[in-house]
Amino acid sequence: MERRIYGGWLGKAVGVAYGSPVEGWTYEQIQAAHGDLVEQRDRFYLVPMDRLFGADDDTSHPVLMLQAVAETLRGNPAASMPGPRELGQWWLNLIPEDHGVIWRGGYAVSTEHTAFLNLLAGVEAPHSGSAALNGPVVSQQIGGQIFSDVWGLLAPGRPELAAAWADAAASVSHDLDGRVGARFLAAMVSLAFRSSTVEDVVRQALELLPAGARYTQVVHDVHRFWREHPDDWHQARAYIAATHGYDRYPGICHIIPNAAVVAMALLYGRGDFDRTLRVANAAGWDTDCNVGNAAAVVGVLVGPEGIPRPWREPLQDRVVGSGVLGARNLWSIAALARLTAAAGKRLEDPTEPPTPDLIEAAAHRASFDWPGSTESMRGERSSEQAAQTVSQTDERAAAGAGSLKVVVKGLSLHRPARVVLDLLPTPSDLTHTAYDPGFSPSLLPGQRVAAHMWIPGDGGGLRGSAPEGERGPAPVSGLVAGFFVDVLEAAESGSRRRRIHAEAFTPLEPERWARVAWQVPALDGFVERLGIEVRCTRPAQTYDGSLFLDELTWGGPARFGLRFRGWPAAFGAAAGWTYSKGSWRVEDGAYVGSCSDHGESFTGSPDWTDASVEAEIAPEHGGWHLVLVRAQGARRWYAAGLAPDGQLVIVRQRDGLLDRLAAAPFPWEPGAWYRVTVAARGAEIVAEAARAAVGRPERDTEGHEDAGPRSVRLRWRESSPDIWNRGCVGLAVREGSRMACRRMRVEGETRRRFWRA
Repeated sequence: MERRIYGGWLGKAVGVAYGSPVEGWTYEQIQAAHGDLVEQRDRFYLVPMDRLFGADDDTSHPVLMLQAVAETLRGNPAASMPGPRELGQWWLNLIPEDHGVIWRGGYAVSTEHTAFLNLLAGVEAPHSGSAALNGPVVSQQIGGQIFSDVWGLLAPGRPELAAAWADAAASVSHDLDGRVGARFLAAMVSLAFRSSTVEDVVRQALELLPAGARYTQVVHDVHRFWREHPDDWHQARAYIAATHGYDRYPGICHIIPNAAVVAMALLYGRGDFDRTLRVANAAGWDTDCNVGNAAAVVGVLVGPEGIPRPWREPLQDRVVGSGVLGARNLWSIAALARLTAAAGKRLEDPTEPPTPDLIEAAAHRASFDWPGSTESMRGERSSEQAAQTVSQTDERAAAGAGSLKVVVKGLSLHRPARVVLDLLPTPSDLTHTAYDPGFSPSLLPGQRVAAHMWIPGDGGGLRGSAPEGERGPAPVSGLVAGFFVDVLEAAESGSRRRRIHAEAFTPLEPERWARVAWQVPALDGFVERLGIEVRCTRPAQTYDGSLFLDELTWGGPARFGLRFRGWPAAFGAAAGWTYSKGSWRVEDGAYVGSCSDHGESFTGSPDWTDASVEAEIAPEHGGWHLVLVRAQGARRWYAAGLAPDGQLVIVRQRDGLLDRLAAAPFPWEPGAWYRVTVAARGAEIVAEAARAAVGRPERDTEGHEDAGPRSVRLRWRESSPDIWNRGCVGLAVREGSRMACRRMRVEGETRRRFWRA
């Protein structure tokens, strides 16, 4: 089942990337510029795919909704699928307020933007997406359909349930035929798990739609035309343009014409992945959406092995998102499949024990189990290393069904083989920066990494083995393996990259899986790239052959510092940070945030149950200057910091309401530098602020703990510790404030761990 889920996610990602360059083009424009795409079987993507495909709303939004479901289920034995009201709250929490994820075409123009602004104004779902409020034109645009594949992937073989979930989710932003389209797409994806032909998928999904809906009638009409004219998709497209075209439906991008194209592409594609994509794209209109929807259905139907390699490989098995939390914006497609399968299993059987680490267990692991699932790992781009090709294989596995095969040539002591995983892309690494992505690395200093490696035979192509007298009683290959990281650091003259290797490498024995492990040292900076290196141990040795890597995991307590003098900016914030709202930039040696009403910026792991932050901040203007912990998004976090009227406070942001939990006098001054520390341990939040050196703790006359001259300490114990029991860290300003942060130290850990180290 997981393999087919992977096929669905992979198909969706391929389709979106293929259709994106001609989004909004007509059939005639595509024919004039590119010819007949259906007949060009040796041509695949329409633009170079030599970089990572950037964020797109068609993939970013369903990934966020999957996270919302997983967060709802995490550790909660009574949890079920969240309804419209809860999903509306997740929209506000996970989607940045003024950029990213959705097309922001303006109120009463963009359906999703209209619904989002309604939610921000306090209009709860499903009223936020209703035709009664937004009108029949806005409420029936294409978004109800394009984001709904995920509900079918969560309910494989249960189309009625998938359709109901999709209908509820779509009601946050859509109504009428917009919701019917959501039902249709989710039902088709679900049916693809149990059907043998694409016609069965379309026909059975139609049975789950309201008979009187215009959407249902149009898809029936396309199905009828296909039965009467099964061999000429050009004729079918002309019929759709004449009877169900854009000229008949108002709005920017109505759902009906594009639904007709999706149905046509599926039927005329005949269950062939390649042909289905080409028909959907060549037909024009909202191509990335239509191709992505059709490809998700067929991806489930044929599985990853039915998706040709020229479609799979350029994506690097990766999807880029643009949500609030940067550590959740870079997914391997295989990790999305693992998370979807785990969440779907939990929803299907509520008696399953709750999994506290549902997301971390899926995302902080590479298992290489399905055709093409390289988990975003690649050979290092350097002529000085020996890895020639990197691919998924089912030849052998340490666990599961596959591993990563690395073919090497000329490996030696001074020419190692290196395989890497990029964790912190820059704008130049992406094909485009639309939809404003941003990233925080999922591996941080202080954490541990582990993997298993295997080499064949007695060393296979190893030449120049050890002299007779140096050979031990057990066979050894002469090869060793170890981890390394590339670290982004600040420097006075600007940022720099530094490579740090494990102190000791692990010997590899033939025909035996060797476990390789390392703890990344605590340091100042972020991990940009994780790598594993294999090399010979003696100058005379060389190796030509294969290496196998499996079960890569990472996690554990993190400890790192950040200094912002010389630190680079990326994606509208400091590198390694994301933001929800406000202005965030690196200037004059500090990370500076300002806002009119509120602004937040985030980094670190959303999975941390316990975390502490020590930040040096300067309140430059206004009254609110906060350091965040347990941040689960834009509207769910705890914080401590400087507040109006000379106060040190502990506050909680709860779905738009700011609760002041504790406060003490602390007469701070604009422009001065302060050290603010906040720690979340279990149910307790502890905050401290100081301007001078910390001395021996004393108590002041008000009963507050005083950690030394001119310092104040606060404590708050949450009576309901599960309200926000995990999250990342960050900074925030409010009500027309401006704050600078010049350095910080962070520690974070997850109390329950899934990984082996």
